[in-house]
Amino acid sequence: MTAITIEDRFGSSDKVKLKNDTDIWGNYFSGNSIGLLRSGLSGEVFDTTKAADTLSEKAQQILGENGVQRYEQFKLYVAGWDSGDGQVLSSHSTAILEKFLNTFDSFPDEPSIFFTRNGNLQLGWEDLQSNVLELEFFPDKIEYYIASNDKEGEVDTSQDSIARFCDMLTSL
Repeated sequence: MTAITIEDRFGSSDKVKLKNDTDIWGNYFSGNSIGLLRSGLSGEVFDTTKAADTLSEKAQQILGENGVQRYEQFKLYVAGWDSGDGQVLSSHSTAILEKFLNTFDSFPDEPSIFFTRNGNLQLGWEDLQSNVLELEFFPDKIEYYIASNDKEGEVDTSQDSIARFCDMLTSL
């Protein structure tokens, strides 16, 4: 196994272990950066985008003033906030929330935003029949519960999976 040090365009660096020295492409997650690495480029990270630590204008419109204020409060929580077990807000969770809100905006009312002890964001709302829907945004998946059919599960964070999931939510 080869270990390389990579540095992204935001100045973060980390050591990454690769299975071999061939031309490997892969995802790189570290600190506040998400990127792609290619070992053939001596560990250079390219096409790197900063994980979200602020809400886009669209997300702010969907969440409303109260939701935005709650999000800003969540950013102030320090490690150990929940009787020693709470983690700080994951910027990757925020990035997945943003990805979801850029695909789905068919909320009957403003959804409520919550913060989990794992550092993830969670949305909750009621559909037109007053059934609860809850989504938790992890760095690599979205977990959901839909009360109308008592269904829970998870969706990966690829754009295709999120789009199919949003189509299913729209049909409820």
